[in-house]
Amino acid sequence: MKNYLHTAPTSSKKLVRPRQWDKTNKVWKPSWDVIEFASYAYTAENIEVVTALLQDNLTPDLLSPAYLEGNETNPLYGHCVHASQAMMCLMDTTNLVPIRGQDVSGEYHWWLADTETGQIIDPTEGQFDALDYPAPHSTGKKTNWYTFKSTPKKQTLSLIKKMQPDAKLYWVSDPYGNYGTLETFM
Repeated sequence: MKNYLHTAPTSSKKLVRPRQWDKTNKVWKPSWDVIEFASYAYTAENIEVVTALLQDNLTPDLLSPAYLEGNETNPLYGHCVHASQAMMCLMDTTNLVPIRGQDVSGEYHWWLADTETGQIIDPTEGQFDALDYPAPHSTGKKTNWYTFKSTPKKQTLSLIKKMQPDAKLYWVSDPYGNYGTLETFM
């Protein structure tokens, strides 16, 4: 199941995230996080606006412990997955796909590409300004999100909420009951 993002009747978007997988029955347990938020028209200007908003809201509390040390001196380090997921959700388009490439240090880096134009949209590319090597855009390949069943990361919902304090964040037992048709998240 890769359908986690959809347009709400109010022209906002909803992103749903399952809380837990039932390994025995191989289904999602009936508990889902949901965030309803405003999207942005997919324009060059709005890509810049959203990138700046993302960067302003990337904080260490969104990081897993493995990335905390490098983030102390490089505040974009470790945020590429949830920043790229948030960008993909916030832009009102289906043209964006996740791309992953390995940099010269062996770390994987994530960003987005436009399927029609090939444009690279990388909200955390600036982390490479502090390093001795460039972002691995030349080695990137389209891929599914690395999360289990390509679900959105919890940090993605948290980041959107930080960017849009008026966004509604809640949980439900059935995200599909009242939401109508879902758009593909991936």
